[in-house]
Amino acid sequence: MGLSTHVLDTMNGCPAAGMAVEFYSTSGDVATLLRRLTLNSDGRTEGPLFDDGSLRQGTYRLVFDVAGYFKARGVNLPEPNFLGKVCLDFGVAQTDQHYHVPLLVSPWSYSTYRGSGHAVSDGYWGSSPSCPSVKVSSWNRPLLSHSQISV
Repeated sequence: MGLSTHVLDTMNGCPAAGMAVEFYSTSGDVATLLRRLTLNSDGRTEGPLFDDGSLRQGTYRLVFDVAGYFKARGVNLPEPNFLGKVCLDFGVAQTDQHYHVPLLVSPWSYSTYRGSGHAVSDGYWGSSPSCPSVKVSSWNRPLLSHSQISV
């Protein structure tokens, strides 16, 4: 059904607008560059990496220029950088499903997961589906009052 990515800058709490990304197909030790991209203001590509019907079973790699992004934002990074480029190798087994590969990143850490298959059908490049509201009355109270905290 398709392949997409999204990057969130966890240091600044915003989408990683302007981050450079390279997308490869892989076979063993051989990686073939498919596209070079720059993420938009929402930290996404302008369209899916593969749309419906063009996604093929196989292995792929996304390379995110983390150091370049944070340097462009004025973050003073040590040399060498702790994270220069983040490479995510992943496999696509079921082409009838949507694969979403998000990256949560700071200059010192990153996390990824296989995201929701609802990204395209629910307005991936428009508004996203809202989360159901949860009403728990105890959330309206602090866990501890100031008088309960001893230093």
